[in-house]
Amino acid sequence: MPRFKGLQGFLKGKGIDCDYEYGNFGDFEVHYKGQLIYSKQETGTYPSPPQVLEAIEKLGK
Repeated sequence: MPRFKGLQGFLKGKGIDCDYEYGNFGDFEVHYKGQLIYSKQETGTYPSPPQVLEAIEKLGK
């Protein structure tokens, strides 16, 4: 959970407000403006904060 909290803090520090859904076994999804940005359940990996930021910027922050 500390890495996830770090991701939340990173995005919040950039002024980006995302919605998060938590699943079982540490899975989570990050949504921005109703769009799925990242799903740990689908990928099986933890994203780096810059990866998530890049995906959000592609949508047009």
